[in-house]
Amino acid sequence: MQSPTETEEARKGSLNERLDRHMAWKREFFRTRSPPPAIGRIHRRQAGHKGGAPVHITFKRAREIAFQQTPSDDCAAAHDVPNSQEDSTEPLKMSRHKQWLAQMREERARRSPFTDLQIHSNAQKTVIMANLHPDTIEEDVRRFADQFGRVVQVRIVRHNRTGKSRRYAFVEYGLTGEARRATTYSKKKRLKGRSIIIDIERGRIEVGFLPKRLAEAARYEPSDADTKIYEKSTSQLTNASVLDSQRMMKSVESNECDDDDAFLNAILNN
Repeated sequence: MQSPTETEEARKGSLNERLDRHMAWKREFFRTRSPPPAIGRIHRRQAGHKGGAPVHITFKRAREIAFQQTPSDDCAAAHDVPNSQEDSTEPLKMSRHKQWLAQMREERARRSPFTDLQIHSNAQKTVIMANLHPDTIEEDVRRFADQFGRVVQVRIVRHNRTGKSRRYAFVEYGLTGEARRATTYSKKKRLKGRSIIIDIERGRIEVGFLPKRLAEAARYEPSDADTKIYEKSTSQLTNASVLDSQRMMKSVESNECDDDDAFLNAILNN
């Protein structure tokens, strides 16, 4: 059996041995190494390339060289393309204007507020609220209109294809006095930051009334009076031209007769 001194010496010896092995591993792992070899500059500038030069100068020079090499007809054709496009913009605008006029004319022909069976509200109790926010819904308009009286019906006018709001609505009240109160005390009333314009429904009250967009399109339509004036002026011009031509013919004939008489008198006198 080993004595305490021998066991302690054995532990110390094993500990020192482990320390020696650890130090040897540490010296091997963390030893100093030589630096890696230099590889030089990675990004090298290409030969003949000037840094900072804009690209459009090179492109412009290439176009000049190309136009010098190609015949002049191709250049003229290339330069004539923008002019043809500019000339074609005016007929395009006119065609769009005519299309808009035709569309407004069709809507004006279909418009019949007095005979429309889908309109069930009373014209005397209905008001129109314009300048609405595009995101306004019927419930918002109802809450806004409740301050003037009892609201019976609310309808926001929307586009028949896209469904977007046209930013005005028809509101029907229970009494005529409530509709009159809404049009009277509607100043400085706002809904979603927009000043609301309230007016009576003139489409079924005033004969010949047109909405703003239809009235704007009607301004470009030639009226019957204008056509009559134009026809009258053209007829006067044609009559005047005919009279002038007749006078010229008479003057020519008279000159010819005078010349013949003078010629005969000269012969007889001789």
